[in-house]
Parts: sequence; C-alpha cells; structure tokens
Amino acid sequence: MGLRKRGTQNMAKPELIAIDLDGTLLVNHYHISEENIAAIRQAVSQGILIYLVSGRAIAGMLPAADAMNLTNPLVSLNGSFIFDHIGEQTVFSHPIPRGLANNAIKIFKRKGIYLGYHANLNWYVDKDCQEMRAEGKSMGREP
Repeated sequence: MGLRKRGTQNMAKPELIAIDLDGTLLVNHYHISEENIAAIRQAVSQGILIYLVSGRAIAGMLPAADAMNLTNPLVSLNGSFIFDHIGEQTVFSHPIPRGLANNAIKIFKRKGIYLGYHANLNWYVDKDCQEMRAEGKSMGREP
C-alpha cells in the first residue's frame, strides 16, 4: 500500500482511504503487518483520512484501530453501525427491526443454528460453541 507516484504520471493524493479488515488488512484475521502499519501511518501523516470498514463488530475492530492510532469513526457490521471510538458515541445505527430479528432468532433456535448478535457495543450468544470461541478470538473478547 505505497503512496508513491506511478511512472511519470502525477497522481492526485487521495483524501480518504477506506480499508476492510479480514482478507485485506489483517494477516490470519488477527494481526496487521508492520509494512501496512507503516504505510497507514505515512498516509495519516500526509493528512489522508483512514477509515476502517468491516463486517466485524466494533470490538473486533478496536485492536486494529488502536495499533495504527486511528481516530476516525469505525464503520462496522457492514455499514449498519458507525462508532466514534475516541468520543465513545454512536455516529449511525441501523439495526434490524425488532420483529424481523425475533423471527430470525426463532428460526435459528428451531434449526439449532449458533446464535450470536451484536446490539450497540454488546455481544450476545445463546451457547458456548466452536463458532463463538472463534469469533471471540478474532474480537479479543468474551460475549
């Protein structure tokens, strides 16, 4: 992720870079390479806004944001929850409507599917299982 000019062509400096975590920034879903940290810090020092954008919940994004000293709000849960982790306040929230969520929960329970969901900064699960432990490891926290 270099911020260099290609060939002889002048490229405009970006004003904002949005970066996904899993499969993009993170190595093995848990760590950021030193090369990526250096490139992102260089971008920030040049005045470029860096936003982390992920399907993860906020708790799973905080270690990456902290490792790079990022201060912009975190775009989580596929854009349905945006959180200012510095000011500790919700910027945007678009939860699943309660009736739809309750219907989904009933279906998951009836089919024996692991149920884990996030509401604001809280993480809820219906049982201790392999999926829950894997998700907890990626977020660095317990439900």
